[in-house]
Amino acid sequence: DPNRGSYFDNRWTLPQGTFVLWTDWVEEANLRLDRLISGENWTLRKTPHQPQDEWKKRVSLELAGHVLLRMASSMDDRLTGWLIEVEGDLFEYRFDKTTIQKKMAILRALFGIEAVFLLKDFGRVINRDLKREFGLSESSSIQQRQEIVYDAGGIEARRSVKRTISDKGGQRRLIAVRFDKATDLVNNKKVLLVEGFAVAPLMVFKGTIKSSFEKQLRQKLRETKEQLILLGEKNPITDILDKITTKMNREIEFAPLDGFSIELLGERAQQDFDLYPPCILRLIGDMRVKGYLTHENRLQLGLFLKAMGMSVDDQLRFWYEYSVDNVGITYEEFLDRSHGGYQVRFLYGLEGAGTDYKAQKCKTLQNRYFCFFKHTNIKNIVTAIETRFLEDHEKESLDQITSTILSSVTRGYYGEACSRYLSLLSVPAKKAGGSIYHPVQYVQKAVKKTEEKKVSEDQEKTDEADPEKENDLSKSQIEEEKVSK
Repeated sequence: DPNRGSYFDNRWTLPQGTFVLWTDWVEEANLRLDRLISGENWTLRKTPHQPQDEWKKRVSLELAGHVLLRMASSMDDRLTGWLIEVEGDLFEYRFDKTTIQKKMAILRALFGIEAVFLLKDFGRVINRDLKREFGLSESSSIQQRQEIVYDAGGIEARRSVKRTISDKGGQRRLIAVRFDKATDLVNNKKVLLVEGFAVAPLMVFKGTIKSSFEKQLRQKLRETKEQLILLGEKNPITDILDKITTKMNREIEFAPLDGFSIELLGERAQQDFDLYPPCILRLIGDMRVKGYLTHENRLQLGLFLKAMGMSVDDQLRFWYEYSVDNVGITYEEFLDRSHGGYQVRFLYGLEGAGTDYKAQKCKTLQNRYFCFFKHTNIKNIVTAIETRFLEDHEKESLDQITSTILSSVTRGYYGEACSRYLSLLSVPAKKAGGSIYHPVQYVQKAVKKTEEKKVSEDQEKTDEADPEKENDLSKSQIEEEKVSK
């Protein structure tokens, strides 16, 4: 509602009838930054008995925090990219939890009032009964689809999968979106095209909706940057924005990791086991056991190893040693164009057009390559989690986290599932925050978690080796009690 202010409003104002102290803006920006980094306390909900004025103030503070973070990050491309990513995750989280009525209001704000309809409303607009005409239904709770899976032996196959779909929040309600707002879905034939509108259940548009939100937010960040430039370097809030920017640069983890290197050959690979995302662990395991990967999987693994700092020579040796295609040929023959050597050098821009290829992000892997949580069946996901983490975690605790991982998988939130999997690297498990959107980002978070775990273990060993420390502590507590008395 433009009369009340909106999330995308470029003016630095809040909904009419509200007043928020500038100091509250700063406090809320810092709190919001902490929530976005940790991935915790993302829910914003009015309680049944909460006064309207109090709720309105809460929403105003929420907007104030976002606006100030937007201002602070707009001058730094790296911070801008991070803010768009995490605000997109927050938007997706809250969008999923709201009612169908509010979902439609949000979609009209994103796509335009005349660009999105519930199916029944669209039918009235075009004077057609689309449910009867095309045999459409919104009542079925069973979805059947084909997916690629890998059995325990690593054999790839396609199978038909049936699963029960909950319709909480109207995810299965059929909607019609103007085709130019969902071109990817139209091109991939994921929707029914009717008179220039794409028709499908709302959940099919999930990625399109989030992308549209992020695109609009990116545009508003550009406009915010332009306005700050017009204000000049010494505007009244320069010092405040500098402090927030400093905090963001200090506390946010960025990917990829410049200069970060991991040795992935021989016995050293086992030492770094905890650092790899499950998709890469699976591909390395398959390569060593079977000696063969599909072209797409070879490309995925090769680019990841390159991103980790593996030199072209080391990677050539890796593929030569483990690929069954190389049985009976010398290393010099392997380096020839007709064998794998050409493909490896191609990844580094040393062959072909000279393109320096980068490791793919998770969305690309989910759609075209291998994502552990999307392309592995539920039973094997559970087995993999128990095999890797049962020694470090209590069975009941591990079962609870596994349940949340499977919930994310069944809802199609594979990045969220990967983030929850990552939380198991801590003992006890600590939430990783947000979603995993890039394999290198996973490694970065894993490095931090394993370092924290090592510090904790070293401290425990120190305490065990120094029993006098505990005695000294007890004496200190006794003295404090005496003073208190």
